[in-house]
Amino acid sequence: MKFYLRTAYGDSNEFYGGSHSALPFQGVCQGNGVGPAIWLATSMVLMDMVCANGNLVNFYSPISHQPTNLLGLLYVDDCNLFAIDNDGLHPQATILQLQRNINLWQGRLAAMGGLLAPKKSSWCGLLAMCLQGTRCTFHMAPLIPSNAYGYRLQSSTPTNPST
Repeated sequence: MKFYLRTAYGDSNEFYGGSHSALPFQGVCQGNGVGPAIWLATSMVLMDMVCANGNLVNFYSPISHQPTNLLGLLYVDDCNLFAIDNDGLHPQATILQLQRNINLWQGRLAAMGGLLAPKKSSWCGLLAMCLQGTRCTFHMAPLIPSNAYGYRLQSSTPTNPST
C-alpha cells in the first residue's frame, strides 16, 4: 500500500510504504477516517482492564460534592493516568500505584501490538493545598522523566512470532 501526503497545497509526488517497505505498517495510519473510532475501541478496552485491576482515584465534585472515581483522562492519542495520596503521607506508595497502572496499560497495549514511547512519557506531582476546606490552590512539580526514581517504562519492540 502506498501513502501520499495531501495538504491544502495539493498531493505529494513522493509516497511512503509500498512493496519495498521492510516492515508492515501498524495501526490505521494518520488521516484514516476510522482512526478515531479504532482508538476509542482500543482505549475503552485498556481503561476497562486497568479499572478492574489497577488503582482508581476518588475525587469529589467541588460544586455538587458528589464522589466520582477516575483512572485518567484520554485525549486523541494521549493518556494521563492518575494516582493520589489523600493524606500526603505516602508519596512512595502513590508512585507505586501509578507505576502499577502504567505497567497494566503498557502490558495490554503491547498485547494489542502497541507501544509506549518512554522518551515521550513523563509524570508530575500535583499538590493541592486546601484552606478551611473551601478554597484550594494547586502547585505542580516540574515534569519528571519516566525513568525517575528507578521506575521505568519498558522500551520494547513488537516481536514477530515467525522469527
